[in-house]
Amino acid sequence: MKLTRSFFFNIILALVIASSSSCKRKTETWPSVQFDVGSDVKISGVLLPNDSTILAAGGTRLEDGYVFTSIDRGASWDVVQVSDKYAVTALAHDESGRLWAGCDFLRLFTSTDSQNWNLHWLAQQQPFHEEDRPAIRDFYFQNDSTWWFVGGEHYNEGVVYRTWDKGANWQFSTWEYEWRAIDARDGLVAIAGHGGVLLSHGGPLVLQSLQNDFFTGIAVNPDESLVVVSNQGSIWRSEDAGDQWEEIQKPSGALSRFNYNGLAHLGSHIIAVANDGRFSHSTDHGLSWSHYQLDSDDHLLNVICTTSGFYCGAYGGVLVYCDYPQ
Repeated sequence: MKLTRSFFFNIILALVIASSSSCKRKTETWPSVQFDVGSDVKISGVLLPNDSTILAAGGTRLEDGYVFTSIDRGASWDVVQVSDKYAVTALAHDESGRLWAGCDFLRLFTSTDSQNWNLHWLAQQQPFHEEDRPAIRDFYFQNDSTWWFVGGEHYNEGVVYRTWDKGANWQFSTWEYEWRAIDARDGLVAIAGHGGVLLSHGGPLVLQSLQNDFFTGIAVNPDESLVVVSNQGSIWRSEDAGDQWEEIQKPSGALSRFNYNGLAHLGSHIIAVANDGRFSHSTDHGLSWSHYQLDSDDHLLNVICTTSGFYCGAYGGVLVYCDYPQ
């Protein structure tokens, strides 16, 4: 019997579909509420300074950067242009309540009211030529004087910054690949990015390699167990503050993959958000997970948790809110 080229193609296609179906995770549809901040931009970060105020960051690289503010839980929004050149890529507040906006090209801005923003100049404490300086991706304020931020650009040009004197002086290190997220607890600082995790127990940063993947979110649990999620859909966990790691969830088939973009945690809840309106939820420090599909297909780009649910930034000026699954 002569086997044609189309015969082999159909066999390969069937195997791919079967593989994807066998790896498909059981998902449950979950309701969401969408808010429109009034501008067609990518929402790169969300911050909740108090129970009624929501801040959202956005903009376009080399064009403009904005902070959108709602004081009525998303019913209406005000917009402030932070920069006419640098997109705002991360938001945070320190222990004094001062707001921080991280931008493209390692630009930092601060505000006390979300309406007026001032440049926090890093002076000569910047690597690379200006046109190659990466975006700030995440902050962590360890105490009233020790602060961190991490960043990178298109998975490359990684930076880690740390100050011990409230930002008067910064120590930085540069890396080949981007660092996307940072979390800490009781002196343990953990940073997720390409290939693994950077760990510090009060001393220098030590790289703990995991696999050739890009890790987009990290959580340090109260018992100092660690959880990281990756862009290819894997979830890793360490029970001993990062010394040993176990792959809790392997990447699934291409047709059903959860491409995780970020992770947040509060209390017993850990939320990992992904493309196409998907998210995963754990209530046992990342040991087990349930998977959900929103009633929309927005790419969920980042996440922040509240006591009752979580907010996610998306494209097109969209902010998404969901209650926690029960």
